[in-house]
Amino acid sequence: MSHWLDSNVFIQSHKGPYGFDMAPGFWTGILRHAATGAIKSPMEVYHELSEQIDKKDALAIWARDHKDEIFVEPDQEIQRNYQVVGDYVAQNYEASFAAKFMNDADPWLIAHAMSDQDGLVVTLEVAQKGRQVKIPNVCDHFKVPYINTFDLIRRLKISLA
Repeated sequence: MSHWLDSNVFIQSHKGPYGFDMAPGFWTGILRHAATGAIKSPMEVYHELSEQIDKKDALAIWARDHKDEIFVEPDQEIQRNYQVVGDYVAQNYEASFAAKFMNDADPWLIAHAMSDQDGLVVTLEVAQKGRQVKIPNVCDHFKVPYINTFDLIRRLKISLA
């Protein structure tokens, strides 16, 4: 099973309880499981981490250092799934909210998980009713399972020390 990590998993872990200095095991666990294919992330998440935040930020540097280990380019099947996700979002959400969602890595995250036989999304977003497009709501529509960071740590038995 591949766990596809959202940008917010990396960002909130780095800024919060799993900072490099506080929980180095989290980051070595990510890399260890990435080496087996159990953890992956779309290349679009890499771009968010390495380009849209301060380029000298420790997380941006870490992402650049581990680009080839974690981040995956989309193939044709993933691109087709991205279009399917985009069509669904465009038909079910207001244009401004749909455009914001489609301009982020979020639809790519779902498309990658859809293309992976046992793909699972890892995100800190929660499903909600409303006008904004949220990853769990789109995952629910496409029957793509999702969990949060805490569940990932427990599931893969990642030690934080």
